[in-house]
Amino acid sequence: MMLFIEVLIINMLFIIGLHESTKPSFILYKLNELLERGLPNWFYAPLLGCVYCMSSVWGIIFYCIYFLKLNTFQENWLKFVGWLPVYILALHGLVHLGYELLCFLRNRE
Repeated sequence: MMLFIEVLIINMLFIIGLHESTKPSFILYKLNELLERGLPNWFYAPLLGCVYCMSSVWGIIFYCIYFLKLNTFQENWLKFVGWLPVYILALHGLVHLGYELLCFLRNRE
């Protein structure tokens, strides 16, 4: 259970950091502009465009990377698949809380 929570927090920080690095004057801004013009919105939003939408795509990627490395996957594949929606929903809630906290702290300055 502790690994589950650690991966959730790392994934949340990654999503918020990636989204923030695509803002003007940050390192991934040019890539963001290129992808925004070149990709349809339904594909661009979960990749970089919408911090709340990013938890679906990046959540699945992190979930698979971290939990497929566990040796018990073949015996417990139903458990692996069953926890995926819980992981995505928990990640979405954490991203929402983390991003709103970031916006609140940014506006206090």
